[in-house]
Amino acid sequence: MAVLKEGSTLGSHNIIKESAIDSSVFVGGSISLSNFDAHVSRGTVLLRTSNGAIMFGTIDSLVTPPTYYVSMSATSVDEGSSLTSTVTTTNVADGTTLYYTLTNSSDFTVSSGSFTITSNSGSFTISPIADNTTEGPETFTASVRTVSTSGTIVTTSNSITINDTSLTPAAAGEHQFTTTGNHTFTVPANVTQVSAVCVGGGGGSSYCQGNSSESGAGGGGGGLSTATFSVTPGENLTIYVGSGGQNGNSGYPNGGLGLSSSVKRGSTALVIAYGGGEGLYQSFGGSGGGGGSGYGLSTGGAQGGDGADHTVNGGGGGGGGAAGYSGRGGHGGQGNSGTGSSFTGGGGGGGGGQSTGGTQNNGGGGVGIFGEGSSGSGGAVDSPGGGGSGGTSNSSGAGGTFGGGGGGKEDDTQGFGASGGDGAVRIVWGSGRSFPSTFVSLSDSNGNVTVT
Repeated sequence: MAVLKEGSTLGSHNIIKESAIDSSVFVGGSISLSNFDAHVSRGTVLLRTSNGAIMFGTIDSLVTPPTYYVSMSATSVDEGSSLTSTVTTTNVADGTTLYYTLTNSSDFTVSSGSFTITSNSGSFTISPIADNTTEGPETFTASVRTVSTSGTIVTTSNSITINDTSLTPAAAGEHQFTTTGNHTFTVPANVTQVSAVCVGGGGGSSYCQGNSSESGAGGGGGGLSTATFSVTPGENLTIYVGSGGQNGNSGYPNGGLGLSSSVKRGSTALVIAYGGGEGLYQSFGGSGGGGGSGYGLSTGGAQGGDGADHTVNGGGGGGGGAAGYSGRGGHGGQGNSGTGSSFTGGGGGGGGGQSTGGTQNNGGGGVGIFGEGSSGSGGAVDSPGGGGSGGTSNSSGAGGTFGGGGGGKEDDTQGFGASGGDGAVRIVWGSGRSFPSTFVSLSDSNGNVTVT
């Protein structure tokens, strides 16, 4: 074994680091460039053997040591996104396989791997997991290794920040708005998507003069609309719950128009369901309110049923049923023998014709706000329409809850018409919840319920 002594020379270059070398260096062996003050390709070297003898020889080649540097395409990365790590080298042969490992390995689906060097460059992609857990920013580094993922580390990146962009899902919950007028809904913490149903107010029926000439005309059922859409935690949405139309009276004999119910972001309607039309004095019944105009990831809804027209010397017009989630509300029955109709889709049934004097019992059925269910049945003569999807009917001639149209009096009974049923808005949140029928029952909110 020979010793390359510090202070000796190789050609015109100084030896700056003592190193034990094998004598085979003279027949093609190698000596690290780090032993010398500059690159040397060949020359004469002074060697001192282990027993102190001095010998001279020549060296055929010196190997320049490889270098490695790792850089990232960004200093931070969002959960669920990716960034590229680029490794640049010198004196590394094409086709060489290098390996990488990442710290905080639980934040990655793949936390180690390999890549190939071509023209002194290689790269690999890093993708943090979107773990749906609120945990704040985290950091990691990437190390490049030779031989294997447990081999010698040759370079390590700067610290990279993982931005915590996925949130812990909020517990399921809901907010029901059943009081008419304006309200504000503040999106709960960690909630990024909600689903809403709106029901418009039912139309009111017209006044009846009671002289055996003209009966009252029924009001139309309110429309229904649903939508599922993205929200921002803490943002305020404006809720409006439409009231049912007023009953016609001697001073204003037409029934009142049912008002729309809506969810808005600023001036933009995200979901809106229109109110039922008013029954016109000695004329037509109210048209059903429109629905199905929701905005967002999925929408649905339908139109309310029409109120029945007045009749000459006959029964009062039945109120229209509130719209269903996927089908119209039933139409009101007309005249002494008219019966209300019913459609599929979960809407309220139309009220029957009112043939009996002195009483009134022919309002349209309302619709529930807990998801699509069975449709309400059409009302028989002198009977209200049945409520759909958990909605109710009303025995006084008024529209059922929610959104049923008011029924009209028969021609011999003087008096006010009947009011329409008020509308409603319900907003739900939680994993996978969406109207018309996916995890939207009351029990799916696990008691986290607010009613306004």
